[in-house]
Amino acid sequence: MAQVSSIRRKLISVIMLTTTCALVLAGASIIIYELVTLPKAAQSNFVSLAKVVADNSTAALAFNDPKVANDVLSTLNSYSTNFVKMAALYTTNGNLYAHYPASVSSNSFPSSVGPDRMTFERPFFTIVREVSEKGSRSGTLYFKGDLTPLYRRIWLYSEIVMLVLVGSGLVAFLLSSLLQKRISRPITSLVQTARIISEQRDYTVRAVKHDQDELGVLTDAFNHMLTQIQERTGALTEKEERLRLALQGSQTGTWDWNLETGKITWDEFTYRLFGRQPGEFDGTFKQFLSFIVPTERENVSTSTLRAIEEKREFALECRILLPGGETRYMSVRGKPFNGPGGKAVRVTGVALDVTESKRAEERIKNLNADLEIRVQARTAELTAANREMEAFTYSVAHDLRAPLRHVDGYTQMLQDELGTNLPGEAVEWAKRIRAATQNMGQLVDDLLNLARVGRQELVRRPANIKALVDEAIKTLQPEVNGRTVEWRVGSLPE
Repeated sequence: MAQVSSIRRKLISVIMLTTTCALVLAGASIIIYELVTLPKAAQSNFVSLAKVVADNSTAALAFNDPKVANDVLSTLNSYSTNFVKMAALYTTNGNLYAHYPASVSSNSFPSSVGPDRMTFERPFFTIVREVSEKGSRSGTLYFKGDLTPLYRRIWLYSEIVMLVLVGSGLVAFLLSSLLQKRISRPITSLVQTARIISEQRDYTVRAVKHDQDELGVLTDAFNHMLTQIQERTGALTEKEERLRLALQGSQTGTWDWNLETGKITWDEFTYRLFGRQPGEFDGTFKQFLSFIVPTERENVSTSTLRAIEEKREFALECRILLPGGETRYMSVRGKPFNGPGGKAVRVTGVALDVTESKRAEERIKNLNADLEIRVQARTAELTAANREMEAFTYSVAHDLRAPLRHVDGYTQMLQDELGTNLPGEAVEWAKRIRAATQNMGQLVDDLLNLARVGRQELVRRPANIKALVDEAIKTLQPEVNGRTVEWRVGSLPE
C-alpha cells in the first residue's frame, strides 16, 4: 500500500500545487495591481483636486476675503475619500491666510511652504503650487494627503485574497481527494494484482478494467502480458520437468557457481554422485578440488579457471574420491555467463558419473588387443594355407596341362594324317575334342590366375555384361543344336 498511498499523495499534491499556484498568481496579480494603480490614482486625484481648489481660491486671495477662502477649503469635506489630511492658503508674503480643517490649530501648518513642488513620503503626499489670476501670482496652496487608508484598503484586499486561497485550497483538496480515485483506483488494482502474482506466483489472476482510457489500455496490456507469462511459464515448467526426468534418468547432476560470491550450489543428485550429504560441502571451489584425486587437481583447476577467463564452455573428466575411498570417474561440463560489464559472473553446468563407460572402454581396449592378437595368428595361418593352396594349384595345373596337350596334339595329328579319309562325323568330333581340350586349357589358366588374385591388388574396371552373355551363349551353342531353345536377353548395364 506504500506505492498506492504515494500515488494518491502525488495526485493530490499535483492538483493542490496547480490550484494553489493559480490562486496565488491571481491574488498576487490583484494585490500588485492595487499597489501600482491606487497610489497613482490617488496622486492624480490629489493633483486635480489641488488645481480645482487653487483655481477657486484666486478670488478670495485677490479680494482679501478669508471667509471665502475658508469656505473654498471646507469643500474638501466632500472629498474625504481622497484622503485629504490638511490644506492651507498662503499669501504672496508667505503668511498663513486660511487652513483646513478648521479644528486643526494653525501652529500645525508649516510657517512657510517654500517653492512649488510635489513630494511623496510614504504614507504622506504633499503638493505646493501657486494660486494665480491671469498670470499674476496671488498666493500659494499647500496640500497634504494621507495614503494610510489606501494601504489599509490594500491590506484588506490581501486578507480577502488569503481567505480565498485558504477556502479554495480546502475545496481543491476535497475535490482532488474525490477525483484522484478515478486515476488511483485502476493503478491500485494493478498494484494489488502485481502483489498477488509476486507473492503467490499465480499467473491466472487478472486486473479489473475500470475505464476505456489510457489506464484501461494499460490494464489490457498488463492482462495480455500475464497471459503470455502464464503460457510461457507453463511451457517452461513442462520443459523443466522433462529436463529433470531426463537428468534423473541419465544419472546427471546440475550445479551453479556464483563467481561474485564464490558459492557453488549442487542439486540433490550431484551430492549423491559425490557421495556427500547436504551440509557436507561448504560450496567453495577449494573444497570441490579436495574431492578430486590429488594428481588431477591442478589440471582440473587450471582448465576450469582458463575456460572462465576465456569465456568459453569447457568439458573435462577426472577421478573423484568417495568418502569410503572408492575412486569414480566423473565428467564435468560448464558454461560461463557474463554480466552487464562483460565479465563472467556465474558458471552453470552438469556432472555425470562415467565410471561404467570408462570401465567398459577399458574392457573394449583389452578385447581389441586380444582380438588383434587372434587376427594376427589367423592371418598367419591363412597366409600359410594360401601358400599351400597356391603350390597345390600350380601342381594340379601342371599335371593337367600334360594330358591336355597330348589329347590336343594327337587329335591334330589325326586330322592332319587322316583328314580326307575321315567320315564327316569324325571330322566334326575331332574339332569338338580340340575345342574342349583348348577350353580345358583355358580353365587351367584361369585357375592359376585365380590363385594369383590373393596376392594382387584389387583393380576396378568396367565390364561389358552383354558381351559376356553373348560369349556364354556361343559356348553353349553346340549343346543346344537340335533343340528348341529361346534366349531372352534384355538391356544389360556395364
